[in-house]
Amino acid sequence: MLLNALKKRQRQLLKHIDKCNNYLSKEIKGSIAISSSHGKTYYYYVKSTGQLVRKPLDPNQYYTDIKSRCQKEYYQKALEVAQKELKQIEKLLAYEEQESLGNVYTNMHEAKKSYVEPLELTQEDKKTEFESRTVEKLKTFVGGHEVLTKRGDKVRSNAECYIADALFEAGISYLYESIHPTFEHKNLRPDFVFIHPITHEETIWEHFGMIDNPNYLQSMLDKLDDYALDGYFPGNNMIVTFDNPKHRFTRDHAKILVSKLFKY
Repeated sequence: MLLNALKKRQRQLLKHIDKCNNYLSKEIKGSIAISSSHGKTYYYYVKSTGQLVRKPLDPNQYYTDIKSRCQKEYYQKALEVAQKELKQIEKLLAYEEQESLGNVYTNMHEAKKSYVEPLELTQEDKKTEFESRTVEKLKTFVGGHEVLTKRGDKVRSNAECYIADALFEAGISYLYESIHPTFEHKNLRPDFVFIHPITHEETIWEHFGMIDNPNYLQSMLDKLDDYALDGYFPGNNMIVTFDNPKHRFTRDHAKILVSKLFKY
């Protein structure tokens, strides 16, 4: 969505602006002027007063001096452009907060909302709707193996427990093995479904733990095909992790992934 793209660009610009300001805080005096003659480029030092030093600089001998001043010039111009772009984005985001399509539903009378199918929800409404869903719990687990998570869910494996705990500790609400009807009308049960804290889109996390088993591997590929038909793709709105007896998925793996993927 445009809103997510704007917020992503806003974060990028803030990082760029911070980098420019950090570099420009260094005391780098003067600048570099360039001239060309007979196919050769000459570098001249220009003092802070604007006075040109006529003797050209040897780029091999004065490489660091030339580089620092060229970088300074670039950051000065880049900072100006980035600040202008950021200002425009902040205007758009402010407008979006006041006039977003999702707010049309939010601002309706509560008695009318139950009769309406909204085109879009605000991020807060989307989160509320997500957390209110009823999860149909599976009655049995394969092999009777159950692992209790920190949130109190019973999951099928240690790896799933590590993922659940990492999400829970990050304050991310999730549904475990909730029914997910796909494009092919197959009722899949994703390991985890949650609202991505950055994109605010519904995201699936599937962990495949027996990839050394040929039958399991084929089932995994079929499942990924079903998700793709429904618009879920790894690296986009879907996270896929793996392990096998030789390469275990650990609690540290889960924590690192959550930290890296959901970091603003």
